[in-house]
Amino acid sequence: MVHRAFHLSHVQIPQSDLYLLLQTMRGAVDIVPREFVEELERFGSSAANGLSDAEIDALKRRGYLTDVPAEQELEQASTILNVLSRNLQPSIELTFDLSVTSNDSSHMVDKLFSLAKSIAGDQGAINTYLEISSAPIDEQVMTRILDQARLYRSVLVPRLTISGFESLTPWLRSENFRQALLISDRAGFSLAVESVADNISNFYKQQIHLLWKCDIDDMDPEQLAAVPAIVRRVREKYSFFSTQFISGQMAHETSENFIPIDGTFLPFISPANEFVLNTLTNLVLAPKRINYHPFFASEPHKLDCELHSKCVRYKSPSGAGVIGSLDEILAYVEGAMGTQEIKADSATPLIQERAACKYSLICGCRNGMDGISNDQKECAAVYEQRLRQVLPLLVFNLQQRKGRAAGSHE
Repeated sequence: MVHRAFHLSHVQIPQSDLYLLLQTMRGAVDIVPREFVEELERFGSSAANGLSDAEIDALKRRGYLTDVPAEQELEQASTILNVLSRNLQPSIELTFDLSVTSNDSSHMVDKLFSLAKSIAGDQGAINTYLEISSAPIDEQVMTRILDQARLYRSVLVPRLTISGFESLTPWLRSENFRQALLISDRAGFSLAVESVADNISNFYKQQIHLLWKCDIDDMDPEQLAAVPAIVRRVREKYSFFSTQFISGQMAHETSENFIPIDGTFLPFISPANEFVLNTLTNLVLAPKRINYHPFFASEPHKLDCELHSKCVRYKSPSGAGVIGSLDEILAYVEGAMGTQEIKADSATPLIQERAACKYSLICGCRNGMDGISNDQKECAAVYEQRLRQVLPLLVFNLQQRKGRAAGSHE
């Protein structure tokens, strides 16, 4: 008998009659009108059925409706969680601070990549980030980083300020980077709309996807007006340009996650909701990828290096860490290898219990881990509230895209 899937979730998009449909096991995401959700809620509860046969078939293909018994759905969720718990590999975030001119650091680059590899093991992932500002970048150092990233098959992502566009330009090629992150705030913001938009567009001309992360706290009205103006200018050619407007201050002051600017609305999220937005975005734009991020998923290991000062910081998934020279970091990590400080926590005792939460496969909330446990219903309610908070910005980023991202019923 066909019925609503256990992992079906629907959340209303604020200030809208549209809803987000989410199948947390299958990863399906769609935007549908309120009436469609109401019919879906009534499905199976009475002889009256407002859904057509074609709609029912589509909902079954997307996983929102199923003929699999609820008990079997939970068994499937438990199986996936058990497989993930045995196969999740450590991830390493290796960051090089190039915001101050440095040279004669190639040996440090080699050793840090080698250290990252020793933590990651054969299956773990190394994600490398470059902090870039207006300072010139040493050619030898950058070349070494690029070579090592290729050697270790590491994703390489520049994180630059608006003033860093010129510094990165000599290396702005898709064979070096596939993605980049532009970070701005009130202090480093530029009102030169055309110039900023052209610099952003230049990344897309080189087939590099750039995400703009902009902290809008304490911006004056002129700066706030320039933010959507830059977005509009870039999206005239590149409609898939994505943004993250962040506000810790306004997120606490208002329940509405957008602000009116020049007759339009600028949506924003709190810093804590970046992960939720990224999860939904990945589900929409990379549906064939394994996008599970279960409740027991741990934080990455973090290695940060200031090449100009030769200072290195290490932080383990548990939060423990040390700051010192490269030799001191090497000794610390070597001593910690094989201990619980480095190894991921085991979630096996909690999987059967947490599988009964429809969000356990994607929430990454660590509920029940480290001896801290919250009521599952309350935990799920908190996650749904976070979903509602990020939906305006999700729709803002997807509204000009074509195909699946637009939602089949929008």
